[in-house]
Amino acid sequence: MIQYSETNGFSLIELIAALAIAAILLTIGVPGFQSIVQNNKLATTINHLVSDLHLARMAAIKRNDSVTICKRKIADTDCSRESNWGNGWIVFQDSNRNGSVDAGEDVIRIKSEIDSELTIHFPRRRITYTSQGFAYGFTGTFVISDSRGASYAKKRVLSNTGRIRIG
Repeated sequence: MIQYSETNGFSLIELIAALAIAAILLTIGVPGFQSIVQNNKLATTINHLVSDLHLARMAAIKRNDSVTICKRKIADTDCSRESNWGNGWIVFQDSNRNGSVDAGEDVIRIKSEIDSELTIHFPRRRITYTSQGFAYGFTGTFVISDSRGASYAKKRVLSNTGRIRIG
């Protein structure tokens, strides 16, 4: 037989103690969670970029033609001359190697604008892969960073051979 007492529930002191403990745990846990979210944004963005660089290289080899990846103008399918790759990028067949999407050249992929808290810097406005998969003259380091500064930035290095490595 189960007996019920008239003192079911919490007393006011127990409730205040539980709320105090919860507040302390949230104060400790929330900054750590924000760091995890920022790290995931950086990792996701760099993975998208590297994936599209690999796509451009493989498309150049498969098509036996030059393929370019360039900074995208806002809401457009043309290349931009701005310094930040934050508006996204375009992967396209670039038969004449001029770095612009011309009539008759296939657009392979368009990456939309990245998270506004992130910046992507690369010393060139585009990368053009040859039909052999090389990126002669387009070497450099991609640096993706957020408000936390350079110590948290992610880097990827593009070589003349078209390969990407961690910088």
